[in-house]
Amino acid sequence: MPAVTLYEVVELDAARSLFPLWLVWAPLLLNLSAAAVVSFLAVRLAVLPTPRQAWSTETMHWSERARALYPSRRATRALKLIAPVVFAVICWSAAGELLPLSRWAMGLAGFVTSYASVHAAGFLNERRIRPGLTVAQYARTVLFTLFVLVWLLLPGALVFALAGEELNTRWVVACLIGLVVAMAMQRLGVLRAAAFVRLAGDADERLRGIMERASQKAGIHPKWVGILPLPLANAFAQPIHRQVVFTSGALEAMDDGEIEAIALHELGHLDQARSFEQARTIGTVLLLTLGGSRPVFAELGLTGFLPLMALVFVIALWSGRRQRRGEESADRHAHEHVEDPAEYAMALEKIYEINLVPAVLGHKLATHPDLYDRQQAVGYTPTYARPDRPSGMRKLVAMLIPVSFIFVSLLATWVAVPMWLDDEIRTPATSFWIVRSPGGRELFFSAWAAHTTAPDDAQTLLKATLASQDARKPAFLGFADQYAGVVPCAIARPLRAGLSLRFGETSTKHFERCPEDEIPVGISP
Repeated sequence: MPAVTLYEVVELDAARSLFPLWLVWAPLLLNLSAAAVVSFLAVRLAVLPTPRQAWSTETMHWSERARALYPSRRATRALKLIAPVVFAVICWSAAGELLPLSRWAMGLAGFVTSYASVHAAGFLNERRIRPGLTVAQYARTVLFTLFVLVWLLLPGALVFALAGEELNTRWVVACLIGLVVAMAMQRLGVLRAAAFVRLAGDADERLRGIMERASQKAGIHPKWVGILPLPLANAFAQPIHRQVVFTSGALEAMDDGEIEAIALHELGHLDQARSFEQARTIGTVLLLTLGGSRPVFAELGLTGFLPLMALVFVIALWSGRRQRRGEESADRHAHEHVEDPAEYAMALEKIYEINLVPAVLGHKLATHPDLYDRQQAVGYTPTYARPDRPSGMRKLVAMLIPVSFIFVSLLATWVAVPMWLDDEIRTPATSFWIVRSPGGRELFFSAWAAHTTAPDDAQTLLKATLASQDARKPAFLGFADQYAGVVPCAIARPLRAGLSLRFGETSTKHFERCPEDEIPVGISP
């Protein structure tokens, strides 16, 4: 049947040459513009449930202010990851034969654009809380956070990229490569790696002196002490590598006695190397398991995938509980070696106050106990009443508003507009909106085939339509039914033959006017 072979030829380049240049680049720019604008507004909307008085430093005790700000700040942190992932997937699915970028390049562009946008909005939100925050300070925080995130996820992402979709030798090799990379990265350590890329530096004379005094009291000596130039007040330890770092925000806001008390806590972590090694090994296995889960799902479906995810969940819970016990042990270590337990309790409180972390969260699975409980555990009674937990309703609303906004924006842009313009599907403007929708390349090519008056051009576009790897049966058949009602039988008839070959069935509403036994006119095989 000559008409069938017509659609077995891939002529995407010929189809592209029929489109105006603006139509090739406009969808790309619109994808990235939508990622930027929607992400920015979503993060800005997250602050709506925050009480007005919480923005002022003079009207509330710091613990109440932290409690009031927590829902919006937590939603903002979640959106900084959720929005880029959503738009990476959207841009990945919108790429195809028309756009000049590959799927992976388009997905990466969507992620980067959204990531930059959510942090621009996050900076405005955070500066409203901390008027003195500068762009440089916030940028350093973002860079360090991104560095740590990439450091943690890189081995699993490498396995995901190399494993393929089948449980075979390639999958085993990918897992081994990921394991080797993870072991090499762990041997170096994330803090030293951060220092190597100049995100951290060696300790100054003041910090070295404080750490020396704390080490003499505890009998534990770190191999390396560093400073992270971040505005938040914090300190970190890596027990296996015996490394300790303080943020510049902590060093600027706290006196020597308070820094020494926190140093004793971090030195307590250095005494937990074996426990930390076990938790780190389990964490590595967890991330590699997630990275290699794609072929498990492809081969075994939900039957094999759900037990694997259940195992991952159990491991994550165990790791969190192990880390919480480590924090409690480090608190006891600081309490035993500090000269005045109240000084350690007040140093902890100052860190929470600077960072505006609620004194009580009530999360039993959190990696850190609540500040109020930590202070009481070292024999110190806080000077303020025990605060309530942050409002659960505000947390829900703070998350629901921006997520709903993202959903409605995507629905309006990618789904509703093409549906509203369905009656005008043969116009170039509608074709533009069709190509914006995920999986819409087949509709785009067909819409332009219907728009053109030249049989040869229509023929080329129809070939590209059925050659598309993304053609979706319901959407394509629905369009083809309308399309067949407005074009000559000479074009509709071979389209029907191609549909029959591709999907095994065709719509009959409009194809009935073109009997199959008629000889096609003007269509070459």
